[in-house]
Amino acid sequence: AFYLGLLFADGWISIQRSKIRESYRIGLALKVEDKETVENFATAIGLSKDRVKTRDVIDSKTGKRYKMAYLYIGVGSTSVKHTMGYDLIKHGMVYRLNEKTGRRYKVPILPIFCERNGQIHMNLMLAFLLGYYNGDGTLKDNKYPIIYSSNREFLEAISKVFSLGIVRKTEREVIDFETNEVNQKILYSLSISQIVFKEMMSLQLNSMRRKSIAAENIILDKPVMTRNRIWLIDILPKDFLVRILDTHSPSTIAKLIGIDHNTMIKFIDFVYKIPRKDKGYYIKLSSDRKREAETSELNQLYNQLTRLLIIIGNSNPFK
Repeated sequence: AFYLGLLFADGWISIQRSKIRESYRIGLALKVEDKETVENFATAIGLSKDRVKTRDVIDSKTGKRYKMAYLYIGVGSTSVKHTMGYDLIKHGMVYRLNEKTGRRYKVPILPIFCERNGQIHMNLMLAFLLGYYNGDGTLKDNKYPIIYSSNREFLEAISKVFSLGIVRKTEREVIDFETNEVNQKILYSLSISQIVFKEMMSLQLNSMRRKSIAAENIILDKPVMTRNRIWLIDILPKDFLVRILDTHSPSTIAKLIGIDHNTMIKFIDFVYKIPRKDKGYYIKLSSDRKREAETSELNQLYNQLTRLLIIIGNSNPFK
């Protein structure tokens, strides 16, 4: 699962054509300082470390040189099932054809590993996420892990499985080993919470040293103060939010101010640590409001706070 995640990030599947047949070939390329990770992958699939080579990628625009470590191997005919190439595609490493350029591009689909009873196997999912983070992730300020992808839906699927926050648009330098080009690309990013990061590190897999923190050194008492949370603290002081939660559910508040439901839940739970009311409370409250007149104290308070939340939402800098 770890190496599958790594291949999703920095690997590729190509098709080699001859007069006789078509064959899958897979590649994995990382910067030369991470050569050990490519060598570990080679060993994991039964190859010698000597199969890992190095090559320079030169930015055609700036002339900047990047030294890369790579492995490129054949993995079976396209007409034969039960090969590594076939399995990678089956597990979500899917490609589409760009009709304008004639080039194939990766459209990753998040694989969901399940137990026999249908429960998600979280250790395998965490291992996959760790591998992907090793390939297409960064450790901001040596503390905050962030992953990137050109495919928004892929990151949103990860966010849903691990209850993370909003996927954001960003820009990043990307090395394309196949075309020997380095480009500034519009990508999408997703922050990994400290809780999930600690669980990833607790697996004790061969994660890159420069992207790792010992699990015991990841302290969860202090919440990660993202720009979103700093804004929420500014516009929703704790006492005020406690008052609003008497009439508005977290999902209603999130919708009115224009943020993700999970972001609001985590803000309530981890930043302010306000005990949340159960769904039954808000269902009963909604029923009470419908029964009472619009001029009732309950409805007037609800409408007043709703208008206030809409005003806050209109000034949301993250929309």
